[in-house]
Amino acid sequence: MVSPIPSTEVLRGKIDWDQGKVTPGLFGLEDQRIPIEDIVKAANLALDKMSSQQKDRSVYHIDSPEWRTWSNPEILLSDKGIRPDEVTEELRTAILQLLKASLAPEGYEKATSAMRINGFLGELVEAPTIMNEFSYNFALFGVESSTTEPWGFSFYGYHLCLNAFFYKRQLVLSPWFIGAEPNLIEGGKYRGTRILEREEILSLQLMQSLQPEI
Repeated sequence: MVSPIPSTEVLRGKIDWDQGKVTPGLFGLEDQRIPIEDIVKAANLALDKMSSQQKDRSVYHIDSPEWRTWSNPEILLSDKGIRPDEVTEELRTAILQLLKASLAPEGYEKATSAMRINGFLGELVEAPTIMNEFSYNFALFGVESSTTEPWGFSFYGYHLCLNAFFYKRQLVLSPWFIGAEPNLIEGGKYRGTRILEREEILSLQLMQSLQPEI
């Protein structure tokens, strides 16, 4: 789906897709007491591991329209930032550490499990260069990672799209997408990995609770 809003217009709030209008005030300011110092430290470590060329590809203005171009097909539609499967192990580890610092333990486990399932699917269909555990794009937004100024990052690809916005001690994770195909790894080093089981059960229960005419 293509947004009816011109790409040069700053995106704020929720979009009414029929009218192309922004609903303001979707997220209010609040002190969530997130460990912003640890998150900024992790972001700066990732930047320190980048070459100047990688930084040029990866760092955008906070209001850049590029933040709206994330996508989740297995075929890359928006090639910006850097890909963890194409960088040094040190830089890849630093990027994952930023994800870990930004998310709750359950969220980080779910995100990395989705990445592992992505790698498992790549092996199943014999397309490991297209789908693997680290075939994602990572980009930073904001002049610099800061404990007082707004900034954020995007980490996106097949089965996982994560957009994080930080302002002081507040974190907004939106848009966020996570999927699994299959939702269970049946072999290899991550055998037994499974996600979205609870969500699957609850959604099935919801469907079964509906009246037949609905």
